[in-house]
This record gives sequence, C-alpha cells and structure tokens, in this order.
Amino acid sequence: MPIESQRLEQQVTTLGREILAEAEARSNSPLSAQFYTEKFLAWAMEDEEVKVSLFRFVDVLPSLPDSASIIRHVQEYFRPLEGRVPDLLLKGLSLSPDSLAAKVVARAIRQQVRIVAERFIVGESPRDALPKLRAMRRKKMAFTVDLVGEAAVSEVEAARYFDTYLDLLTVLAAESPKWAEAKPIIAGHVCEQTPVNVSVKLSALYSQAKPVATEHSIGVLCERLRTLLKRAKELRAFVYVDMEDSSLTTITLEAFRRALEDPALRDYSQCGIVLQAYLRRTADDLRTIIDWVKRRETPIAIRLVKGAYWD
Repeated sequence: MPIESQRLEQQVTTLGREILAEAEARSNSPLSAQFYTEKFLAWAMEDEEVKVSLFRFVDVLPSLPDSASIIRHVQEYFRPLEGRVPDLLLKGLSLSPDSLAAKVVARAIRQQVRIVAERFIVGESPRDALPKLRAMRRKKMAFTVDLVGEAAVSEVEAARYFDTYLDLLTVLAAESPKWAEAKPIIAGHVCEQTPVNVSVKLSALYSQAKPVATEHSIGVLCERLRTLLKRAKELRAFVYVDMEDSSLTTITLEAFRRALEDPALRDYSQCGIVLQAYLRRTADDLRTIIDWVKRRETPIAIRLVKGAYWD
C-alpha cells in the first residue's frame, strides 16, 4: 500500500474510533424514554421485513384520517409479520377497526410512531423540514434529505414519490439560500457549493424495476431520473442517487450514467452516487465509474456507505 494511502487509512481509523467513543459516551440511561426508543429501532433494523413495513407505515401514517384507517393499515402491513412485531402493533392486529378499543390503540400507535419517527424524520413535508435542517446548518452540519419509505409498489405511488422529490428540490432551493447558515461549512468543498442536497431512491421512481427486465427498467428510470436532474441543475441543487438492494445495483449504475450523458447534463457536476463497501463488486464498479467520468470530463461525487449486508 502506498505511503499516502497508509496515512489516510490511519486517519480514517483514528477518526472512526473517536466518533465511536463519543457516541458510546453519550448513550442514554435505561431510565430515559430515549433508551427504549433506541432499543426498538435497533431491533427493527435487524429484521429487514419489519424495517420495510415499519418505514412504509411511518410514511403513510400522517395521511391517515382516523383510528379505523390506522388499524386497517397496521393489519395490512404487519399481519404477515405476526409474532415479530412489538406488543402495541400486535394488539392492533386483533381489533375491529371500528371498535372503541381500536381508537385507544390507534392513538397510542400514532404517539409512539411519532416519537420513533422524530429520530430520523425532520418533517412530514418539505416545508415542515426546514426548521430542523436550518438548525443542523447552524451546528455546522451538512445534510442530504431523503424520503421515508422503500420501493414503490405501484405506479400511482411512484408518481407520488416523483412529485414529492420535485417539491423537495423546489422548496429547499427557494428557502435555504436565504439562511445565514447557508454559506459553505468547508470553503471550496465540491459538495458545499449549495446547501441543497437531496438523495433519490430509484426504486421509488418506478414500481416495476426488476433484474429480469434490466434494459426496460434502465430506460424508464433513466428518463425519470433525467427529469429530476435537469430540475436540480436549474435550481443549483445537489442530488445523490442512493444504492439499494444488490439486485438493483446494475440497473442503478447504468440509469445514473445514461441520465448524465444527456447533452443538457454533461456539464452537471452537482450530483453523485452511493456505493456500498460491503458489496464485493464495488471496487470494480468504482473503477468503471472513474473511467466513465474521465470520458465525460465532468466530475461527480461518490458517497461510500457500509451497506446493509455482506454478499
């Protein structure tokens, strides 16, 4: 390993240990409500099916008008997971949606989900998110904003996600430059030319993206992503494309590349893609991306994340 790479590796390891030590020092007491919220989240994240259902439920909950609809959605999302969900949700599985008991349980579910959601959701709408995002900038923290939820399960839902991404870009681009905190946290940093940073899940843009229809999936996603990126470029916003399930890695990478090869986007540098360190193919993907960026002659950002699983 070259000396510079060794030095960088040592710095990364040292910083990682400092962050871990600081996080452990700030862990909550078992006497606090936050302690049990953290335990619940850690448990939910260990079960992929529970996590997906929980995120979908959190996403839809603000739009549910009454107790009966809350209980119906609990039954729809969590009945297949009976025996693997918390007691509060388990109670909702056995109730009639129109019963008095359902009203009591639904109220408790809404309250508990709100407590959990506050850990990773900054608002129920793009405009609701602005105060917390500004508070983060005030603390010298950069952010990228994502939408809660997983893959779209219908084209109606995909259209809703698409419109929400457009709204998110528009609202952030209109409001955040007015903040005194909008100035770069690190002067000259490529990702700090704008405080507006949005992460997009391609599986939210097309409900039928599948490896068995790779070329068709790439074509549809490329078209939809291209529209989002053109709008982001107009607004001087930064967009990351998230990496998701490994079965969609090839589709995601190719849709990203094709979208940015559009003549209107060839000089757009305020964008990037996420790569997962746990995937064995990532090193080869990174080399391919570097070669492609050299041909395109416009830089992009790479955000390296751990990823969910070893493959």
